[in-house]
Amino acid sequence: MANHCEKKRFNVSEQIRLVIAMLDSKRHEKGMSFQFDCGELYLNGNEELLKQVWINLLDNAIKFSPDGGLVKIDICQNTDDLTLTFANQGEPIPPEKARHIFDKFYQGDASHTVKGNGLGLAIAP
Repeated sequence: MANHCEKKRFNVSEQIRLVIAMLDSKRHEKGMSFQFDCGELYLNGNEELLKQVWINLLDNAIKFSPDGGLVKIDICQNTDDLTLTFANQGEPIPPEKARHIFDKFYQGDASHTVKGNGLGLAIAP
């Protein structure tokens, strides 16, 4: 079993490309496009846990995008850190719902027409 506290240096650009490939069938089902054009960037962290974060963010970006939409992923490197941005063309999260997105079992879509149990961001490290 992997140590969840284990940190190492890894290629986050390659990891994002692998996550994009993993979710390509979901993208294809909705006729969507991905935009990710980034050089090789590295970070120190728990590779497996961060992979789960990217999967969750990209899956949500696809799920809450209109058919034929675009999901854009950017990585901005600063002196001491990296900022990753996942953006889609879906409706923005209203402020009254945005403050709850890390609460366990919270779903902004009360109709439950979108699959999920509301755990994604709550369990993402």
